[in-house]
Amino acid sequence: MICATAAVAVLSLLAPVSASPQRLPARTADPLVGTWDTAAIPLASIRAGLKAHGYAADSIDKLFHSLLINDHISKSIKYEIRFYRDNGAPFQIVIYWDPATHPRPSYAGADHGPYKLLPGRRVAFRGTDPPTNTWITTYSYAAIGKTLRLKFASLVEPGLSENQRLADQKKKIALAIAPYKKVGP
Repeated sequence: MICATAAVAVLSLLAPVSASPQRLPARTADPLVGTWDTAAIPLASIRAGLKAHGYAADSIDKLFHSLLINDHISKSIKYEIRFYRDNGAPFQIVIYWDPATHPRPSYAGADHGPYKLLPGRRVAFRGTDPPTNTWITTYSYAAIGKTLRLKFASLVEPGLSENQRLADQKKKIALAIAPYKKVGP
C-alpha cells in the first residue's frame, strides 16, 4: 500500500511534460545536464554496496547471474548517464557495460525517460513506455564541479509484487555505488 504522500509524489511525476522548450531561471539551472560516467566498478564493490543495503548473498548472486547472461558482465560494470533536453523536457538515458569484456554500447535501445528535480537535491527518474512510465526511482544527489554522487532513496513500481520490486531495486542501487565524473555536455 502506498501512503498518501508517496501517491501524491508519484502522481506529480506522472503529469504530462510540456513539449515546448522552457528556459529555467539561472538560480534553478539544472546541475545534472551533461554526460557523466563512472570508472569501472569491480563486482566486489557492487556486492558490498548491495550487502550494505541488506541484500543476502544468494539474492546478489541472482543479479550477477542475470548480468552475466543478459549483459555479459562478469568482472566490472561501468555506468554512463546522460541528462539532456528533449523538446525542452528533461530526459535521462543510462547505459552500462563491462569494459573488461565489451566496448561501450550505443544509446540505441537503452533505458531512458523523463526526470524531475525535486526539493532537497533529489532527482526522480521514470521510463517512457508502459509500465515503466509509472515506475519512479528517486535518488539524492550532490553535483560539485565535475563530480556527481547519487544515493539511492526509493523505487516505486505500482502493480508489481514486493519481491519483484526488491529484485529490480538491486540495479537501481548499483547505479549509485560509485561517483560519476562529467565527461561531456
